[in-house]
Amino acid sequence: MRRRVKFYGSILLFVVLQLFINTQYAFAHVAVIRVEPADGALLADPPTTMILWFDETIVDRFSSVQLVDRQNQPVSGVTMQVDSDTHDRMRVTLPTLSPGSYTLFWKALSDDDGHLSQGFTTFAVGAEAPADPAKATSVGVEKTTATEGLLRWLNYLLLMTVLGALAMLCWVLPTAQGTPAAAAAQQRLRRHMLWVGAGSAGAAFLLGFALLAWQLQTAQAASAVDSALFAQGWELLGRTQWGILWLVRQLLYLFVAAGLWRLATRPKESVSLWLWLFVYGRAVDLAVVQALTGHAGSSHQDWLLTLAATAVHLLAAGVWIGGLLTLCLLFGTVRNEGHHARLGWRPIDWRAFTLAAVVSVGLLFSSGLYRTGQLVISADALLTTRYGQLLLGKVLLVCVVGLCGLANALVVHPRLAVWLGRHLGFRLIDRLERV
Repeated sequence: MRRRVKFYGSILLFVVLQLFINTQYAFAHVAVIRVEPADGALLADPPTTMILWFDETIVDRFSSVQLVDRQNQPVSGVTMQVDSDTHDRMRVTLPTLSPGSYTLFWKALSDDDGHLSQGFTTFAVGAEAPADPAKATSVGVEKTTATEGLLRWLNYLLLMTVLGALAMLCWVLPTAQGTPAAAAAQQRLRRHMLWVGAGSAGAAFLLGFALLAWQLQTAQAASAVDSALFAQGWELLGRTQWGILWLVRQLLYLFVAAGLWRLATRPKESVSLWLWLFVYGRAVDLAVVQALTGHAGSSHQDWLLTLAATAVHLLAAGVWIGGLLTLCLLFGTVRNEGHHARLGWRPIDWRAFTLAAVVSVGLLFSSGLYRTGQLVISADALLTTRYGQLLLGKVLLVCVVGLCGLANALVVHPRLAVWLGRHLGFRLIDRLERV
């Protein structure tokens, strides 16, 4: 019993760490990549315009700027407009400025993932040095709040569970059983797994409204125009990519939850194949929508390949991580091995699960390497950038868990252990059993 607790505790710990690392990619925020005049510039003549380039498209309606002088007093007459063609460039029109130093604070809402970012740039007119932004206020790219992190973490967790339950139903549950009692037990396990998927999809649907409320609050904080809450909500849902994808997400989760509920309440023989295909198709659509909600759709070059790689990455993570989560949730249903032996019940096809895990890990590595080439452009960036450090941590975690999985596979398949031990020069199976 203690070994089982340790085993499933290790699985849950791995799932939590893996989800934490995976969701960090979704927490990246829009940032300024170029500004004219340059940050800290000393200008002889006062500028009439400033241009800020962003690494993602931003929403004009929910972005704003404010110019302050050296005494932190707002400067009136400043207007802002986002480029209507590319939506990644902000043009700020300035009034006639007196000699002195100035700081321009900006807020921008990403059209791709709905993240709010804020920052500043400084310049000076005449002989005076630019103002020290640290004395003006605390600025910089806005960090992920605890509420945002919790909501997005739960969003990924529920998506992984839905995908994992569907994967286990398709590949891991053996249909043929030795006795009628075993077949009945397998039918109950199948129904429980369907309820896990349906419950997760329903919970994700309800979570969507919490995500919408948080997003609307974020958009209000960035908006420079005071308007009614309903008007801003309509603007957010109807005129931003995040809002349109949210509507699609809610509809897909509703379809998946209803489909899994119908599958769980009907005998397997009476369910049409088209319903299964419909549910699995909408689950794949959920992975695509989640990829679009992140940064996959913001790549101007090879965006379709980037979207496909991100969707495959999510699907593979769903099969592996979500499969482990589903099995942990159903541990109480299948834990009694003596009961299995009496019924002749084989609840889980572990060979199929091993194959699914191996294929999923391979897809995770290949799609992850592709995204690494886009996010980390040099070997030094692996150590000096946040993306690089997260990728190194993810690779280390996967390697550790992969070694644990290899050890477990060698214990389950003694022939493989004997073959590997023969090449290593010692009895590997004995050492693994002692461990």
